[in-house]
Amino acid sequence: MLIFGGVKKVNAGPLTYRVAGEKVSIVGCDKNASGELVIPSTYKEKPVTSIGPSAFSSCSSLTSVTIPESVTSIGKKAFAHCSSLTSVRISESVTSIGDLAFYDSVSLTSVTIPDS
Repeated sequence: MLIFGGVKKVNAGPLTYRVAGEKVSIVGCDKNASGELVIPSTYKEKPVTSIGPSAFSSCSSLTSVTIPESVTSIGKKAFAHCSSLTSVRISESVTSIGDLAFYDSVSLTSVTIPDS
């Protein structure tokens, strides 16, 4: 689906991507996705550089998420209302985490962030 100016929104597996030039953002996730999720570092040979606002909001069956080195930003409310999410591993390349990124993720007990 072409949105505008060469920006495409595509579904692949449980994730929905927005491709803009050479950069890729995750903008959505199938609400039925469950278990452990390792976010891919590339999509169609382009780097996944961001997780958009509310991208995983209300994915209530996800239990853990690993964010790759390619990602530099996590949007506002990206993982809000993920009631089964217990652990998140954030790479050191993430320089921006939006407000309320993990809001109401009541089971979250472990967030791993590199020392740097």
